[in-house]
Amino acid sequence: MKLRIFAIVMVLVMIFAAGCGTAKNEPEPAEEPVANMVNPFTDYESLEEAEKAAGFDINLPEAVDDADTTVYRVMKHGSDVFIEVIYAGGDTELLRVRKGLGTDPIDGDYEEYPVTVSADYGNAKAVTLRGEENSFHVATWTQNVGGTDYTYSITCPTGFDKALAESLVSAVAD
Repeated sequence: MKLRIFAIVMVLVMIFAAGCGTAKNEPEPAEEPVANMVNPFTDYESLEEAEKAAGFDINLPEAVDDADTTVYRVMKHGSDVFIEVIYAGGDTELLRVRKGLGTDPIDGDYEEYPVTVSADYGNAKAVTLRGEENSFHVATWTQNVGGTDYTYSITCPTGFDKALAESLVSAVAD
């Protein structure tokens, strides 16, 4: 009986040793560092407060259908400054309007759309519209106002047609 127990123990030791011998002694994968990105935006209670913080004003559409919330924000990063106004209905973003110093793009929409067209709407010249055939999601342009260059963008997740684009751009352009 002692021999039998000894044989069983030896078999178990060999199985355990064989299993340990084939395991790789690889270090635990390092945890990905979590990017603690600082939010570059500061929210404001009113348009007037946001304009004061940015140092310039922004024209906005009189009303946005179905919007029950409006968020006023300013982004400052070095010499980059822009005002962003977001219109939402419930939890759904309806429209985002931005105006910033300089001529660099500020729309933040990196989607590659199949259609890009250019149009002039009032004071806004060479407005670029990006989207699908009859539904645009982004309108961008630059404009010199009183000797200062500004860039503008209007983005709409659900899209807008050319008539609404003209109306929106005309309302926002200086």
